[in-house]
Amino acid sequence: MNLEEIAKIINGKLIGNAETEISSVASIESAKSGDIAFLGNLKDSEKIQQSNASCIIVPKNFEKETHISIIKVENPKLAFAKIATILHPPKKRNPEIHETAVIAENSKIGEDVFIGAFVCVGENSV
Repeated sequence: MNLEEIAKIINGKLIGNAETEISSVASIESAKSGDIAFLGNLKDSEKIQQSNASCIIVPKNFEKETHISIIKVENPKLAFAKIATILHPPKKRNPEIHETAVIAENSKIGEDVFIGAFVCVGENSV
């Protein structure tokens, strides 16, 4: 997914290369090329210059010059969460109760659930 698409999804203003491809999310400190990160607090803005992220989502009032593409938004943490769910969607699992799962007799299990290997569902659990 490129930065232009991401900016549209999170209703942000892109400053940088719109064609840059993003494949993953990461923290500012651990990000590498192809990652997007976010800056939640302007007091930490020096972290941007040290980051290897391809893009950082920043608050609308961020004004510093940077070598990294940025997307300005109202709520960087929320915008980052939206992109994280798109880039890393949860695994879909078919309903199953694994044969090694231990389930208490007085527990209440919903319909169409997935209970994996070696999971214990305790007494009076719902």
